[in-house]
Amino acid sequence: MRAFTLLQMIGVLSVLAILASVITPVAAKRIDAAARDAEATSVAAMSEALVQSCLNTRSIPVATNFAASIADYLNQKTNNVRLNKRGQTRLFMADPALSINGSGLPFTQTTNGVPTRPTSLRLMIVSSVGKALPGTVTNFDNIWTTPKNTIPSSLTNWGGLGEDLTVERMELSPLFHKILLMNVDNAPAVATYSIDGFATNSVAAHTNFTAYYLDGTALSLCQTDGTVSFREIVREDVSFVYQGGNWGLQLNPGGNDNGDFGQLVDRFLQGPAPCDADKYATQRSVVNAFYDYLWGYADWAFGDATAVPVIPPFAGSGGPSTPNFPSFSVVNAAQTHMSGSTASFTQNLIQ
Repeated sequence: MRAFTLLQMIGVLSVLAILASVITPVAAKRIDAAARDAEATSVAAMSEALVQSCLNTRSIPVATNFAASIADYLNQKTNNVRLNKRGQTRLFMADPALSINGSGLPFTQTTNGVPTRPTSLRLMIVSSVGKALPGTVTNFDNIWTTPKNTIPSSLTNWGGLGEDLTVERMELSPLFHKILLMNVDNAPAVATYSIDGFATNSVAAHTNFTAYYLDGTALSLCQTDGTVSFREIVREDVSFVYQGGNWGLQLNPGGNDNGDFGQLVDRFLQGPAPCDADKYATQRSVVNAFYDYLWGYADWAFGDATAVPVIPPFAGSGGPSTPNFPSFSVVNAAQTHMSGSTASFTQNLIQ
């Protein structure tokens, strides 16, 4: 059997060395690219887990507890969340400017909600599959606004590559929805409701209640004896009116389905439309104008003690309609529609 000569062996090794010098950088780049993709997928899943954990528990932890909350939701070890596959520590951050009723984190929702929508409620996970990130990073807004594959100016001394960074952003402010509850009945009528099945709260006669709650909050609207009329899972801003001893989505023009006014409205809507109505006026447009007037007047009369600045009852009375007083704008426009002027629905209907 022939054996390799020393010269042949050296030649083979030289060829292998050349191939290795060509292949190794390409393979390394592919491995790094795969690591970046895997990290982006992992961090996105963690972001979703953190948001769902906040919604499920009706609470938002401090940034140092983000990893524990994610691990608990995903049923993983906390270290698997804190460290990426390359053993680098991920950074969990919250906007230092965030405000939930003037306070920061942690936050736990109560049955009273929060009077104003939270602002700057931004959370972030930052990770690197290259050089390790510094233990402390400041300037949250700078990292939040820096484009992908770019090194934020606050990390100029870090020494890593922009493409090795994964930045996952979460904006939680839109997850708070406004609940408006209005009691238009006369005293001593009290409208009752509960949040997430806890003790009932009340809305006194001729008052309203406004607050913001996390997405998925269960709102139960109750009868006077405490029994639940219906239950709403809050997914958007909602409003309800208590009138005639019952909760509803809107004011009942009749106040009583069997009352004379209610019957009159039904008869008015069922009547034939006039053949010479102007500007496409209809019976429904007239009823809508009346509804807008009734709703606008009630909202205008209550004001809004939770607004910033506070809107007092009957704000804008005696002055021009302005965007600062939307309820006055509504009732003023509805009054114009019904005033009998050439632009009114009522006159257009009988032209």
